[in-house]
Amino acid sequence: MVDLRKAFVVAVLVIATVGISAGAANAAALEVPSLLKRFGLKANSSGVTYYGKVNSRKSACKRERRVKVVRKSKRGQRRVFLGRTAGKGRFRIVLPGADLGRGTYVAKLKRDSFRDDGKRVVCRRSKLGDLKVG
Repeated sequence: MVDLRKAFVVAVLVIATVGISAGAANAAALEVPSLLKRFGLKANSSGVTYYGKVNSRKSACKRERRVKVVRKSKRGQRRVFLGRTAGKGRFRIVLPGADLGRGTYVAKLKRDSFRDDGKRVVCRRSKLGDLKVG
């Protein structure tokens, strides 16, 4: 009976230790703000161009970030495109022959994380837009 109690106590201590160390690893993550600094769209007879720029104090938070442009209307929300930023945080996509629909356009930057010298770095998400068309 005593052996079962000791085993139970040891198991609880092991689980608690693993939980504390996992929490400490997450607490050590560096959160870096990322901002969509500019977002716009141009429409002409050849199509629609969406463009913008991501700004962050960490250059890795600018490169290869996922950007999603969404059109909100009375019928709901619809993704217009999903792309990635270039080396300096800029994105630009041309949709030839596309028609610019009525609604509010919003650019969203997804959260991203990576390791830098053994530390976890989290690039925060951001949202910019409210470009009204129609």
